[in-house]
Amino acid sequence: MGKKLRCPCGKKCTMFCAFISIWGVIQCLLMGVFCSIRALSFLHDIAIQEEYEELHEFKKDADKQFDRTALTCYAAAAVYAVLAIICIVCYRIRYKPKSEIRELRKSSMMVSPNVKPQKPKQRTSKRNTRK
Repeated sequence: MGKKLRCPCGKKCTMFCAFISIWGVIQCLLMGVFCSIRALSFLHDIAIQEEYEELHEFKKDADKQFDRTALTCYAAAAVYAVLAIICIVCYRIRYKPKSEIRELRKSSMMVSPNVKPQKPKQRTSKRNTRK
């Protein structure tokens, strides 16, 4: 439970993924709305037969497929929204504002005042001695 969350992406990749996810949400929501109102421009995108004997059979099948396509678009928008939230949270965790980092450092110093700071180890240089 005490593990720190690590984000696999850098700053630019995280923001790019968030942007694409938000764009996906908007596009899928619009497509879902257009399928819900049965826009004829999406008639070629739904799975219906080529020929029908009766008009009411075509209308019934087309309405069913439009509803199914609209639901699929809404589900895709939900997945994009979840991905956008993950990207934004990951960005916020990895790139906290400097004022917040200073506060965290101050609070961590106040928690353990008895700990002495360690001096950095000095490196001894070994010179190659050739004759």
